[in-house]
Amino acid sequence: MDEVLQSPDRQMIENLLQVYFDGLYTSDPQKLSEVFHPQAHYITPSQGDFLQLSLQQYLQRVSQRTSLEGTGFIRTDRIERIEQLSEDTALAVVTCSLPGRRFKDLLALAKTEGRWTIVSKVFHWDPLPESERMNP
Repeated sequence: MDEVLQSPDRQMIENLLQVYFDGLYTSDPQKLSEVFHPQAHYITPSQGDFLQLSLQQYLQRVSQRTSLEGTGFIRTDRIERIEQLSEDTALAVVTCSLPGRRFKDLLALAKTEGRWTIVSKVFHWDPLPESERMNP
């Protein structure tokens, strides 16, 4: 991880990313709504299909997933990089997995009213190698 951010901003962003990872792992749209800006964008060109969703559409999808908590599915959450572009904009590159897929997310962050939020999620996914698949 880059050491570009000053301590308070870095800690706020790392805390936000932990809530993000927890929300994905537990399929909790409430947790995710805490870290996304209400006007956030969700975009992926993965596997040849360009998909763009509003935050509400994305949270609806999350609410239909089964939580991985207690299933034995091994979390692979990792912050690859955090780069602060200005006092109120930053970029986080993170990786995580859901059953059968490994994701690399580019999360654009904005700081408004003293609080960081994710304003866009652009990501790519690949199938997990057979050796890393877990059937919960």
